[in-house]
Amino acid sequence: MLSPQKCIPKIEEQTSPKVFVDGLRSLFEADIFKEHFTKFTLIAVHAPPEVRFNRLSIRGRSDDPPNWMVFHERDMRELGVGLGNTIAMAETIVINNNSMEQFKVQVKDNLGRIERKMVEVTVFVEAEIYPTEKRRQSQGRCKQRFNRRRNNSQALHKR
Repeated sequence: MLSPQKCIPKIEEQTSPKVFVDGLRSLFEADIFKEHFTKFTLIAVHAPPEVRFNRLSIRGRSDDPPNWMVFHERDMRELGVGLGNTIAMAETIVINNNSMEQFKVQVKDNLGRIERKMVEVTVFVEAEIYPTEKRRQSQGRCKQRFNRRRNNSQALHKR
């Protein structure tokens, strides 16, 4: 992966509202993205060591570990530089030990949940409280606004 400082301009050039960055290895890198993108969400993808080793063996790239011992040493080294902390701080962890089709379903489910959360946060942040309103009035207005937005969002997802 490129450094976050090199990735950020490339991400900003994208027209898609969703961009995936693969290969974060430390909380430092995640923090740079969080500071720059208000809707950044850290998702960890984990597969058991045996599954990862088998996949690397099949892949056959020149930098893949030639045996289990080298693979294990590399895992320990990556954990030592903070990969474990990064996984621990992720909002969600997707277990990737099945087929590609099952993995895609898991990712879509998680993205849907994250998008719903962002809509709720956005509505909360956008709600204004006027100084002349009583607390119950402003709470009712916020609830109406949230329900209206949620219904609009659900209608768009059904199309």
